Amino acid sequence: GGQARFTGAGGLDLTGVSHVVVQGFVFDNNDGLTVPGDAAANRVTRNTFQGNPSGASLTVKADDTEVDHNTFQNRTSEGVYLQAVGAGSKDMPQRVHVHHNYFYNHQFKGDNGGESIRFGLSGRQHAVANGLIEYNLFNKADGDSEAISVKSSNNVVRYNTIINSRGTLSLRHGWNTLVEGNILIGGTTGIRFFGNNHTIINNVVQDTSNTAAMEVGGGEVRDDTTSGTNHEAADHCVVAFNTLSGSSNLIWFNSSKPYPPSDTTIADNVLLGKGTAAGKGTYSHGTSQVLLPYVVGDATTVLTRNTTWPT
Repeated sequence: GGQARFTGAGGLDLTGVSHVVVQGFVFDNNDGLTVPGDAAANRVTRNTFQGNPSGASLTVKADDTEVDHNTFQNRTSEGVYLQAVGAGSKDMPQRVHVHHNYFYNHQFKGDNGGESIRFGLSGRQHAVANGLIEYNLFNKADGDSEAISVKSSNNVVRYNTIINSRGTLSLRHGWNTLVEGNILIGGTTGIRFFGNNHTIINNVVQDTSNTAAMEVGGGEVRDDTTSGTNHEAADHCVVAFNTLSGSSNLIWFNSSKPYPPSDTTIADNVLLGKGTAAGKGTYSHGTSQVLLPYVVGDATTVLTRNTTWPT
């Protein structure tokens, strides 16, 4: 594979096709590759996406698309490596499976618009996607503060590895997502989440710097009703069985916004500190800083059975 190369205005048109395998190409063209909404159940595997196409390197709009064993590399301009968006204005493709891909060296230096994976958009945040993002490797995912940006509902993000990266694993919009078994090492990475009913379990964030290992998001709104760009407070979430270490605060309850997170359980985590607070921020009704284990008097937020090992 890799001998067939798309460059310039060249590309591949998948309009209306199904059960097709796209394999072994190099996409170094102006527009990357799009799987349109009427091209369901196709597979994109063992390709290389590189250069600086306009927009995304790979856009998935179709249900039951499988994206696996591809390399996305060496982007320096604004734009994402992989995005999933529905064919309409508010919907999401169903059951997209993204696995065993390598995302490398995204060096766009802007504040936004350089994610490795963007799964949805603000206007699609309440669309149920049932996506699965697993077993991907991210190295030098520096094009954005988010390496994985989820902006839709009812997804699973598991068993991914992020190393030496600026980008975080972020549930930026949406509800009901499971984040399980991911490993994030070095750089300024971490896990941050906004919205309701998420479960964050069995993850490792190791030796991150200048950012919280786990950010429990506050919001400009309590619950989003407009599918806008505001942050939505993280409510009714569970954070358990994670191992967190770093040089900044390990768990940050983001209370700088009008609506702090509430009704969240932080339990059975291992917190390896380096002279900073294990937990920091305002949650429930007022404590500004806490060393765990600790149970907040207001039962809406519980911090319990966590193990702290100062270093």
